[in-house]
Amino acid sequence: MRLFIAAPLPPEAIEFIQTIRPATLPPQARWLPPASWHLTLLFLGETPQEKVPAIDSTLQQLIPSHSSFTLVPYQIGWKDYTLWIWLQPNPSAETLVKNLHTALGMVEPQRLLPHITIARRKNRPPDTPKPLRQGMPITFQEVVLYQSILRPEGAQYIPLRCYPLSATE
Repeated sequence: MRLFIAAPLPPEAIEFIQTIRPATLPPQARWLPPASWHLTLLFLGETPQEKVPAIDSTLQQLIPSHSSFTLVPYQIGWKDYTLWIWLQPNPSAETLVKNLHTALGMVEPQRLLPHITIARRKNRPPDTPKPLRQGMPITFQEVVLYQSILRPEGAQYIPLRCYPLSATE
């Protein structure tokens, strides 16, 4: 199973992003469905199904000890093959990511680059991200263990289990 851990966007954040995203995409690009937009916290990759119960148990113990966190979008632009909404880093989110990596025995990333991918394209021309004039704070209140199924028309994300974060930062 191809797995990842992410924080889904609340409905008001999806509405906000739909108002700031470009009206059109370049050739050979496609929008990702808004319901699949998320903040990736840890990509687990191909994982044997028999390891899922241990991952679930670890997440059940770890996630409730972390509080919900708020990130603010500050720029939009193409990063390689994907259209990103960049989010301001937040110490609570960074601690959660570090603790996820440690608890699941994964190598920590050098630094967290919080972003939401909203479109993909096949070619990779250069692009300069554009600052956003206003960024609506996005409060993430849960973490989800997802299965990602790759398909020619795009990945399908299936939530396997949701883990609520504690109330506030």
